[in-house]
Amino acid sequence: MTYIRLIIITCFFGLHLQAQTDTTFILNSTSVETFLPAIALTEARTEVLKLQEPVKTLFKCNLLALSPITNGRTLFGQAGEVVNSKNWPIDLEISVEQKIGKPFSIGATIATSAVSYNTFNPDIFRKPGRQYFQNATFEAEGRWYYAMTKRINAGKQANNLSGPYLGASFRWIHWRKDVIFENGVNDQRGAFLNVGIQQRIFKHGYFDLGYGFGYLRSEESPYIRNNRHFSSALRAKLGFAIAGPSSKDDSKGSYCEALRCFREERSMFKIDLLNLINFSSFYYTKQLDFAPSIAWEQKINQSAFSIETEASLAMSYRGFRYQDDLQNLKIRSDYQSFKAQLVVQPRYYFDLKRRIAKGTAGNNLSGPYVGLHNVFSKTWLDGKTSFSLPTEFRISTYGVGLVVGCQYRFLRHGYVDFNIGQGVSTSSGHIINSDGSRNTINGDWGKYLIGTFKVGVAF
Repeated sequence: MTYIRLIIITCFFGLHLQAQTDTTFILNSTSVETFLPAIALTEARTEVLKLQEPVKTLFKCNLLALSPITNGRTLFGQAGEVVNSKNWPIDLEISVEQKIGKPFSIGATIATSAVSYNTFNPDIFRKPGRQYFQNATFEAEGRWYYAMTKRINAGKQANNLSGPYLGASFRWIHWRKDVIFENGVNDQRGAFLNVGIQQRIFKHGYFDLGYGFGYLRSEESPYIRNNRHFSSALRAKLGFAIAGPSSKDDSKGSYCEALRCFREERSMFKIDLLNLINFSSFYYTKQLDFAPSIAWEQKINQSAFSIETEASLAMSYRGFRYQDDLQNLKIRSDYQSFKAQLVVQPRYYFDLKRRIAKGTAGNNLSGPYVGLHNVFSKTWLDGKTSFSLPTEFRISTYGVGLVVGCQYRFLRHGYVDFNIGQGVSTSSGHIINSDGSRNTINGDWGKYLIGTFKVGVAF
Protein backbone atom coordinates (compact mmCIF):
# COMPACT_ATOMS: atom_id res chain seq x y z
CA MET A 1 0.00 0.00 0.00
CA THR A 2 2.98 2.29 0.60
CA TYR A 3 3.88 1.92 -3.09
CA ILE A 4 0.44 3.14 -4.13
CA ARG A 5 0.82 6.27 -2.02
CA LEU A 6 4.22 6.98 -3.52
CA ILE A 7 2.79 6.57 -7.03
CA ILE A 8 0.07 9.16 -6.32
CA ILE A 9 2.53 11.65 -4.83
CA THR A 10 5.05 11.17 -7.67
CA CYS A 11 2.35 11.66 -10.31
CA PHE A 12 1.16 14.95 -8.88
CA PHE A 13 4.67 16.28 -8.43
CA GLY A 14 5.38 15.26 -12.04
CA LEU A 15 2.61 17.56 -13.20
CA HIS A 16 4.03 20.32 -11.03
CA LEU A 17 7.57 20.01 -12.38
CA GLN A 18 6.36 19.93 -15.96
CA ALA A 19 4.40 23.13 -15.43
CA GLN A 20 7.46 24.87 -14.04
CA THR A 21 9.57 23.91 -17.04
CA ASP A 22 7.08 25.45 -19.42
CA THR A 23 6.87 28.54 -17.22
CA THR A 24 10.58 29.20 -17.46
CA PHE A 25 10.44 29.18 -21.26
CA ILE A 26 7.53 31.57 -21.41
CA LEU A 27 9.07 34.11 -19.05
CA ASN A 28 11.85 34.79 -21.53
CA SER A 29 9.50 35.36 -24.44
CA THR A 30 6.73 37.71 -23.37
CA SER A 31 6.45 41.25 -22.09
CA VAL A 32 2.91 42.31 -23.03
CA GLU A 33 1.25 40.82 -19.92
CA THR A 34 2.21 43.77 -17.74
CA PHE A 35 0.26 46.15 -19.96
CA LEU A 36 -2.65 43.90 -20.88
CA PRO A 37 -3.42 41.75 -17.80
CA ALA A 38 -6.90 40.75 -18.97
CA ILE A 39 -5.58 39.51 -22.33
CA ALA A 40 -2.67 37.76 -20.64
CA LEU A 41 -5.03 36.02 -18.22
CA THR A 42 -7.20 34.79 -21.08
CA GLU A 43 -4.19 33.49 -22.99
CA ALA A 44 -2.82 31.82 -19.86
CA ARG A 45 -6.13 30.11 -19.15
CA THR A 46 -6.18 28.87 -22.74
CA GLU A 47 -2.68 27.46 -22.35
CA VAL A 48 -3.19 25.80 -18.96
CA LEU A 49 -6.40 24.10 -20.09
CA LYS A 50 -5.05 23.34 -23.60
CA LEU A 51 -8.17 24.88 -25.15
CA GLN A 52 -6.54 25.51 -28.55
CA GLU A 53 -5.14 22.00 -28.94
CA PRO A 54 -7.28 19.86 -31.31
CA VAL A 55 -7.93 16.46 -29.74
CA LYS A 56 -9.86 13.56 -31.24
CA THR A 57 -8.78 10.83 -28.81
CA LEU A 58 -8.01 11.06 -25.10
CA PHE A 59 -6.66 8.27 -22.88
CA LYS A 60 -7.30 8.83 -19.16
CA CYS A 61 -6.25 7.31 -15.83
CA ASN A 62 -8.15 8.43 -12.73
CA LEU A 63 -5.64 8.84 -9.87
CA LEU A 64 -8.31 9.74 -7.31
CA ALA A 65 -9.54 6.14 -7.52
CA LEU A 66 -6.23 5.06 -5.96
CA SER A 67 -6.60 7.40 -3.00
CA PRO A 68 -8.67 6.99 0.19
CA ILE A 69 -10.85 9.97 -0.78
CA THR A 70 -14.40 8.76 -1.34
CA ASN A 71 -15.87 11.34 -3.71
CA GLY A 72 -17.98 9.75 -6.43
CA ARG A 73 -17.55 6.18 -5.20
CA THR A 74 -19.42 3.64 -3.10
CA LEU A 75 -20.00 5.13 0.31
CA PHE A 76 -17.31 3.87 2.63
CA GLY A 77 -17.56 7.16 4.52
CA GLN A 78 -19.00 10.64 4.15
CA ALA A 79 -18.24 12.43 0.89
CA GLY A 80 -14.72 13.78 0.99
CA GLU A 81 -13.76 11.89 4.12
CA VAL A 82 -11.16 9.18 4.43
CA VAL A 83 -11.58 5.63 5.57
CA ASN A 84 -9.91 3.65 8.30
CA SER A 85 -6.51 2.22 7.42
CA LYS A 86 -7.95 -1.30 7.41
CA ASN A 87 -10.70 -0.41 4.92
CA TRP A 88 -8.95 1.46 2.12
CA PRO A 89 -10.43 0.46 -1.25
CA ILE A 90 -7.91 0.76 -4.07
CA ASP A 91 -9.54 1.06 -7.48
CA LEU A 92 -7.86 1.01 -10.88
CA GLU A 93 -9.70 3.00 -13.54
CA ILE A 94 -8.66 3.72 -17.12
CA SER A 95 -10.76 5.09 -19.97
CA VAL A 96 -10.62 6.28 -23.56
CA GLU A 97 -12.78 8.92 -25.23
CA GLN A 98 -13.18 9.38 -28.98
CA LYS A 99 -14.51 12.49 -30.72
CA ILE A 100 -17.44 12.16 -33.17
CA GLY A 101 -18.02 15.39 -35.07
CA LYS A 102 -17.77 18.70 -33.22
CA PRO A 103 -20.00 18.36 -30.15
CA PHE A 104 -20.23 14.58 -29.61
CA SER A 105 -18.00 11.83 -28.25
CA ILE A 106 -18.16 8.23 -27.15
CA GLY A 107 -16.07 6.71 -24.40
CA ALA A 108 -15.35 3.46 -22.60
CA THR A 109 -14.10 2.86 -19.04
CA ILE A 110 -12.64 -0.26 -17.44
CA ALA A 111 -12.23 -0.41 -13.66
CA THR A 112 -11.62 -2.95 -10.93
CA SER A 113 -11.41 -2.95 -7.13
CA ALA A 114 -7.79 -4.05 -6.91
CA VAL A 115 -8.01 -4.30 -3.13
CA SER A 116 -11.26 -4.34 -1.14
CA TYR A 117 -12.31 -5.37 2.34
CA ASN A 118 -15.38 -6.65 4.10
CA THR A 119 -16.73 -3.17 4.84
CA PHE A 120 -20.52 -3.26 5.28
CA ASN A 121 -22.21 -2.81 1.91
CA PRO A 122 -25.91 -3.76 1.82
CA ASP A 123 -26.05 -4.85 -1.80
CA ILE A 124 -23.02 -7.16 -1.83
CA PHE A 125 -22.76 -10.19 0.47
CA ARG A 126 -19.03 -10.70 0.66
CA LYS A 127 -16.93 -13.11 2.63
CA PRO A 128 -14.79 -11.49 5.36
CA GLY A 129 -11.17 -10.67 4.74
CA ARG A 130 -9.11 -8.93 2.10
CA GLN A 131 -10.12 -9.45 -1.54
CA TYR A 132 -8.07 -8.79 -4.67
CA PHE A 133 -9.63 -7.94 -8.05
CA GLN A 134 -13.03 -9.00 -6.78
CA ASN A 135 -15.01 -7.20 -9.46
CA ALA A 136 -14.79 -5.71 -12.93
CA THR A 137 -16.68 -2.68 -14.21
CA PHE A 138 -17.28 -1.77 -17.83
CA GLU A 139 -18.95 1.52 -18.75
CA ALA A 140 -19.84 3.04 -22.11
CA GLU A 141 -20.80 6.71 -22.31
CA GLY A 142 -21.94 9.09 -25.01
CA ARG A 143 -21.42 12.82 -24.44
CA TRP A 144 -22.72 16.03 -25.95
CA TYR A 145 -20.43 19.03 -25.36
CA TYR A 146 -23.31 21.44 -25.83
CA ALA A 147 -21.27 24.69 -25.83
CA MET A 148 -18.47 23.47 -28.08
CA THR A 149 -19.79 24.37 -31.55
CA LYS A 150 -20.46 27.94 -30.47
CA ARG A 151 -17.03 28.27 -28.86
CA ILE A 152 -15.26 26.80 -31.89
CA ASN A 153 -17.05 29.22 -34.22
CA ALA A 154 -16.09 32.10 -31.94
CA GLY A 155 -12.43 31.02 -31.92
CA LYS A 156 -12.38 30.39 -28.18
CA GLN A 157 -11.27 26.78 -28.44
CA ALA A 158 -10.30 24.08 -30.89
CA ASN A 159 -12.26 20.94 -31.70
CA ASN A 160 -11.33 18.86 -28.64
CA LEU A 161 -12.73 17.12 -25.55
CA SER A 162 -12.92 20.03 -23.10
CA GLY A 163 -15.92 21.87 -21.72
CA PRO A 164 -19.32 21.30 -20.10
CA TYR A 165 -21.25 18.25 -21.24
CA LEU A 166 -24.41 16.18 -20.91
CA GLY A 167 -23.97 12.42 -21.12
CA ALA A 168 -25.72 9.07 -20.99
CA SER A 169 -23.92 5.92 -19.86
CA PHE A 170 -24.48 2.21 -19.40
CA ARG A 171 -22.58 0.33 -16.70
CA TRP A 172 -22.05 -3.40 -16.08
CA ILE A 173 -20.43 -4.69 -12.87
CA HIS A 174 -19.46 -8.32 -12.50
CA TRP A 175 -18.52 -9.79 -9.12
CA ARG A 176 -16.38 -12.88 -8.68
CA LYS A 177 -18.43 -15.83 -7.44
CA ASP A 178 -15.92 -16.73 -4.75
CA VAL A 179 -16.32 -13.40 -2.94
CA ILE A 180 -20.11 -13.50 -2.49
CA PHE A 181 -22.46 -15.83 -0.74
CA GLU A 182 -24.02 -18.73 -2.59
CA ASN A 183 -26.99 -17.48 -4.63
CA GLY A 184 -25.77 -13.89 -4.18
CA VAL A 185 -25.57 -11.16 -6.80
CA ASN A 186 -23.03 -11.73 -9.56
CA ASP A 187 -23.96 -9.01 -12.05
CA GLN A 188 -25.30 -5.48 -11.80
CA ARG A 189 -26.35 -3.22 -14.65
CA GLY A 190 -27.13 0.46 -14.62
CA ALA A 191 -28.13 3.35 -16.87
CA PHE A 192 -27.25 6.92 -15.92
CA LEU A 193 -27.64 10.51 -17.04
CA ASN A 194 -24.58 12.64 -16.34
CA VAL A 195 -23.86 16.36 -16.28
CA GLY A 196 -20.40 17.79 -15.73
CA ILE A 197 -17.34 19.57 -17.06
CA GLN A 198 -14.07 18.08 -18.30
CA GLN A 199 -10.84 20.01 -18.84
CA ARG A 200 -7.24 19.25 -19.65
CA ILE A 201 -4.58 20.43 -17.20
CA PHE A 202 -1.23 21.20 -18.81
CA LYS A 203 -0.09 18.55 -21.27
CA HIS A 204 -0.75 15.33 -19.37
CA GLY A 205 -3.41 16.09 -16.77
CA TYR A 206 -7.20 16.26 -16.68
CA PHE A 207 -10.14 16.67 -14.33
CA ASP A 208 -13.77 15.62 -14.74
CA LEU A 209 -16.28 16.94 -12.21
CA GLY A 210 -20.01 16.33 -12.40
CA TYR A 211 -23.03 14.49 -11.14
CA GLY A 212 -24.69 11.28 -12.31
CA PHE A 213 -28.07 9.77 -11.55
CA GLY A 214 -30.01 6.78 -12.82
CA TYR A 215 -30.95 3.19 -11.96
CA LEU A 216 -29.01 0.09 -10.98
CA ARG A 217 -30.44 -3.35 -11.55
CA SER A 218 -29.13 -6.55 -9.98
CA GLU A 219 -29.79 -10.18 -10.63
CA GLU A 220 -32.63 -11.52 -8.56
CA SER A 221 -31.64 -13.79 -5.71
CA PRO A 222 -33.03 -15.05 -2.41
CA TYR A 223 -31.20 -12.16 -0.78
CA ILE A 224 -32.40 -9.43 -3.12
CA ARG A 225 -35.96 -9.40 -4.39
CA ASN A 226 -36.37 -5.71 -5.17
CA ASN A 227 -33.59 -5.51 -7.72
CA ARG A 228 -34.07 -2.00 -9.14
CA HIS A 229 -32.75 0.98 -7.23
CA PHE A 230 -32.27 4.67 -7.88
CA SER A 231 -28.61 5.67 -7.71
CA SER A 232 -26.82 9.01 -7.78
CA ALA A 233 -23.46 10.37 -6.74
CA LEU A 234 -20.91 13.12 -7.26
CA ARG A 235 -18.42 12.27 -10.04
CA ALA A 236 -14.94 13.54 -9.22
CA LYS A 237 -12.00 12.41 -11.33
CA LEU A 238 -8.46 13.76 -11.51
CA GLY A 239 -5.44 12.19 -13.11
CA PHE A 240 -3.27 11.69 -16.18
CA ALA A 241 -4.44 12.13 -19.76
CA ILE A 242 -2.63 11.43 -23.04
CA ALA A 243 -4.00 12.91 -26.25
CA GLY A 244 -4.14 10.78 -29.37
CA PRO A 245 -1.47 10.92 -32.09
CA SER A 246 -3.55 13.27 -34.26
CA SER A 247 -3.39 16.06 -31.65
CA LYS A 248 -1.29 19.13 -32.34
CA ASP A 249 -0.33 21.74 -29.78
CA ASP A 250 0.65 25.10 -31.29
CA SER A 251 -0.08 27.23 -28.22
CA LYS A 252 2.60 29.53 -26.87
CA GLY A 253 0.82 31.20 -24.00
CA SER A 254 1.99 31.63 -20.42
CA TYR A 255 1.14 29.28 -17.58
CA CYS A 256 2.19 31.80 -14.99
CA GLU A 257 -0.56 34.35 -15.39
CA ALA A 258 -3.20 31.65 -14.84
CA LEU A 259 -1.36 30.01 -11.94
CA ARG A 260 -0.48 33.35 -10.35
CA CYS A 261 3.18 32.26 -10.13
CA PHE A 262 4.55 35.70 -9.26
CA ARG A 263 1.80 36.80 -6.92
CA GLU A 264 3.29 37.90 -3.60
CA GLU A 265 0.98 36.35 -1.05
CA ARG A 266 1.32 36.10 2.71
CA SER A 267 -2.20 34.92 3.54
CA MET A 268 -5.15 33.25 1.85
CA PHE A 269 -8.81 32.82 2.82
CA LYS A 270 -10.31 29.68 1.22
CA ILE A 271 -13.82 28.27 0.76
CA ASP A 272 -14.16 24.66 -0.40
CA LEU A 273 -16.94 24.26 -2.97
CA LEU A 274 -16.34 20.70 -4.18
CA ASN A 275 -17.46 19.06 -0.93
CA LEU A 276 -20.08 21.65 0.02
CA ILE A 277 -23.18 19.62 -0.83
CA ASN A 278 -23.80 16.13 -2.13
CA PHE A 279 -26.76 13.84 -2.52
CA SER A 280 -26.08 10.18 -3.10
CA SER A 281 -28.20 7.07 -3.42
CA PHE A 282 -26.89 3.52 -3.67
CA TYR A 283 -29.28 0.60 -3.42
CA TYR A 284 -30.75 0.68 0.09
CA THR A 285 -28.90 3.76 1.30
CA LYS A 286 -29.71 7.41 0.65
CA GLN A 287 -27.58 10.22 1.98
CA LEU A 288 -27.62 14.02 1.94
CA ASP A 289 -24.52 15.94 3.04
CA PHE A 290 -24.00 19.63 3.60
CA ALA A 291 -20.47 20.48 4.72
CA PRO A 292 -19.45 24.17 4.68
CA SER A 293 -15.73 24.65 5.22
CA ILE A 294 -13.58 27.76 5.51
CA ALA A 295 -9.82 27.97 5.96
CA TRP A 296 -7.22 30.65 6.63
CA GLU A 297 -3.58 30.10 5.70
CA GLN A 298 -0.91 32.50 6.95
CA LYS A 299 2.79 32.57 6.07
CA ILE A 300 5.31 32.85 8.89
CA ASN A 301 7.11 36.10 8.06
CA GLN A 302 8.69 35.71 4.59
CA SER A 303 9.68 32.07 5.03
CA ALA A 304 8.46 28.96 3.23
CA PHE A 305 6.48 27.96 6.33
CA SER A 306 2.79 28.62 6.87
CA ILE A 307 -0.05 27.60 9.19
CA GLU A 308 -3.47 26.67 7.85
CA THR A 309 -6.48 26.72 10.17
CA GLU A 310 -9.70 25.17 8.88
CA ALA A 311 -13.14 25.06 10.50
CA SER A 312 -15.98 22.93 9.12
CA LEU A 313 -19.43 21.74 10.09
CA ALA A 314 -20.76 18.61 8.39
CA MET A 315 -24.51 17.95 8.53
CA SER A 316 -25.73 14.64 7.19
CA TYR A 317 -28.91 12.60 6.79
CA ARG A 318 -28.74 8.88 6.04
CA GLY A 319 -31.68 6.62 5.38
CA PHE A 320 -31.55 2.84 5.03
CA ARG A 321 -34.38 0.57 3.79
CA TYR A 322 -34.04 -3.17 3.38
CA GLN A 323 -36.62 -5.92 2.95
CA ASP A 324 -36.06 -9.67 2.66
CA ASP A 325 -39.34 -11.46 1.93
CA LEU A 326 -37.68 -14.87 2.20
CA GLN A 327 -36.73 -14.32 5.82
CA ASN A 328 -39.61 -11.92 6.56
CA LEU A 329 -37.03 -9.28 7.46
CA LYS A 330 -37.53 -5.54 7.25
CA ILE A 331 -34.95 -2.97 8.29
CA ARG A 332 -35.61 0.75 8.43
CA SER A 333 -33.08 3.22 9.80
CA ASP A 334 -32.89 7.03 9.78
CA TYR A 335 -29.92 8.97 11.07
CA GLN A 336 -29.08 12.64 11.47
CA SER A 337 -25.52 13.60 12.33
CA PHE A 338 -23.49 16.73 12.98
CA LYS A 339 -19.72 16.93 13.00
CA ALA A 340 -17.79 20.02 14.06
CA GLN A 341 -14.12 19.89 13.08
CA LEU A 342 -11.04 22.06 13.52
CA VAL A 343 -7.84 21.35 11.58
CA VAL A 344 -4.53 23.06 12.29
CA GLN A 345 -1.87 22.20 9.71
CA PRO A 346 1.62 23.77 9.74
CA ARG A 347 3.07 23.52 6.21
CA TYR A 348 6.49 23.75 4.62
CA TYR A 349 6.67 24.55 0.88
CA PHE A 350 9.95 22.74 0.44
CA ASP A 351 10.90 23.93 -3.08
CA LEU A 352 9.65 27.53 -2.80
CA LYS A 353 13.10 29.08 -2.22
CA ARG A 354 14.52 27.20 -5.20
CA ARG A 355 11.72 28.42 -7.48
CA ILE A 356 12.13 31.99 -6.25
CA ALA A 357 15.90 31.81 -6.88
CA LYS A 358 15.30 30.52 -10.42
CA GLY A 359 12.87 33.34 -11.10
CA THR A 360 9.91 31.03 -11.67
CA ALA A 361 7.77 31.97 -8.63
CA GLY A 362 6.99 34.68 -6.15
CA ASN A 363 6.88 34.27 -2.38
CA ASN A 364 3.39 32.83 -2.10
CA LEU A 365 1.33 29.82 -1.00
CA SER A 366 1.48 27.66 -4.12
CA GLY A 367 3.41 24.49 -4.86
CA PRO A 368 4.23 21.14 -3.21
CA TYR A 369 4.41 20.98 0.57
CA VAL A 370 4.69 18.71 3.60
CA GLY A 371 2.47 19.33 6.59
CA LEU A 372 1.70 18.23 10.14
CA HIS A 373 -2.03 17.46 10.21
CA ASN A 374 -3.80 18.05 13.55
CA VAL A 375 -7.54 17.45 13.67
CA PHE A 376 -10.03 17.93 16.51
CA SER A 377 -13.63 16.82 15.95
CA LYS A 378 -16.87 16.24 17.81
CA THR A 379 -19.62 14.05 16.34
CA TRP A 380 -23.26 13.90 17.37
CA LEU A 381 -25.47 11.23 15.80
CA ASP A 382 -29.08 10.38 16.61
CA GLY A 383 -31.35 7.97 14.83
CA LYS A 384 -34.11 5.42 14.83
CA THR A 385 -33.77 1.86 13.64
CA SER A 386 -35.85 -1.30 13.56
CA PHE A 387 -32.76 -3.50 13.76
CA SER A 388 -30.00 -4.09 16.28
CA LEU A 389 -27.96 -1.02 15.33
CA PRO A 390 -26.60 2.02 17.21
CA THR A 391 -29.02 4.90 17.73
CA GLU A 392 -26.74 7.47 19.38
CA PHE A 393 -23.10 8.53 18.99
CA ARG A 394 -21.26 11.09 21.08
CA ILE A 395 -17.62 10.90 20.03
CA SER A 396 -14.66 13.26 20.37
CA THR A 397 -11.60 12.60 18.21
CA TYR A 398 -8.05 13.90 18.01
CA GLY A 399 -5.67 12.86 15.24
CA VAL A 400 -2.17 13.82 14.16
CA GLY A 401 -0.18 12.78 11.11
CA LEU A 402 2.13 13.76 8.27
CA VAL A 403 0.80 14.69 4.83
CA VAL A 404 2.38 15.47 1.47
CA GLY A 405 0.40 17.64 -0.90
CA CYS A 406 0.27 20.29 -3.57
CA GLN A 407 -1.70 23.54 -3.67
CA TYR A 408 -2.17 25.95 -6.57
CA ARG A 409 -3.95 29.18 -7.19
CA PHE A 410 -5.51 29.52 -10.65
CA LEU A 411 -7.13 32.38 -12.53
CA ARG A 412 -8.25 35.21 -10.24
CA HIS A 413 -9.91 33.52 -7.27
CA GLY A 414 -9.61 29.78 -7.75
CA TYR A 415 -7.56 27.23 -5.84
CA VAL A 416 -7.05 23.48 -5.72
CA ASP A 417 -5.50 21.56 -2.82
CA PHE A 418 -4.68 17.84 -2.68
CA ASN A 419 -2.84 16.01 0.07
CA ILE A 420 -2.47 12.49 1.39
CA GLY A 421 -0.78 10.95 4.41
CA GLN A 422 -1.07 8.77 7.48
CA GLY A 423 -1.29 9.36 11.20
CA VAL A 424 -2.66 8.14 14.50
CA SER A 425 -5.87 9.11 16.26
CA THR A 426 -7.72 8.55 19.49
CA SER A 427 -11.43 8.80 20.25
CA SER A 428 -13.51 8.96 23.41
CA GLY A 429 -17.23 8.96 24.03
CA HIS A 430 -20.08 6.49 23.97
CA ILE A 431 -22.43 4.59 21.67
CA ILE A 432 -25.99 3.62 22.63
CA ASN A 433 -27.56 0.71 20.78
CA SER A 434 -31.21 0.19 19.91
CA ASP A 435 -31.59 -2.34 22.75
CA GLY A 436 -30.47 0.29 25.27
CA SER A 437 -26.98 -1.11 25.82
CA ARG A 438 -24.12 1.35 26.10
CA ASN A 439 -20.59 1.02 24.74
CA THR A 440 -17.86 3.28 26.04
CA ILE A 441 -14.98 4.32 23.78
CA ASN A 442 -11.88 4.37 25.96
CA GLY A 443 -9.48 6.46 23.88
CA ASP A 444 -7.16 3.84 22.41
CA TRP A 445 -4.80 5.04 19.68
CA GLY A 446 -4.97 3.63 16.16
CA LYS A 447 -3.67 4.34 12.66
CA TYR A 448 -5.76 6.26 10.14
CA LEU A 449 -5.39 7.60 6.61
CA ILE A 450 -5.55 11.29 5.75
CA GLY A 451 -6.78 12.54 2.40
CA THR A 452 -8.05 15.89 1.12
CA PHE A 453 -9.16 17.04 -2.30
CA LYS A 454 -10.58 20.57 -2.41
CA VAL A 455 -11.52 22.94 -5.20
CA GLY A 456 -12.95 26.34 -4.41
CA VAL A 457 -12.49 30.09 -4.20
CA ALA A 458 -9.66 31.96 -2.50
CA PHE A 459 -9.11 35.59 -1.55
